[in-house]
Amino acid sequence: MTKEELLSGAKFRYGDTSYYNIVSHEDGSMSICQFGMYRANVESVGNRFIKAFTFIINKKVNVKIDMSECIAMEEPEGAVIL
Repeated sequence: MTKEELLSGAKFRYGDTSYYNIVSHEDGSMSICQFGMYRANVESVGNRFIKAFTFIINKKVNVKIDMSECIAMEEPEGAVIL
C-alpha cells in the first residue's frame, strides 16, 4: 500500500491480523485502530515505515511497521466493517 492510501484510512492487513486502519484526529494526531478500537498512537509516517507506540502497564512499547507489508483489505460489497 502507498503512504497516501494508509493515511486516507484504508483498511489493511499486517502479518496474520487484519482490518487495521489509521485514524486522523482533529488535533492532528493519528492512531492505529483494529475493528474501530484503538491499538497504538502514530508517532510518524515516513516513506517506508510507520512508527507507533502504546503503553502496556506503564511501559512504552515502540513498533516499526514496514509499509511494504501492509496489504489492502477488500471489503465485500454491502459489508460494513468498522
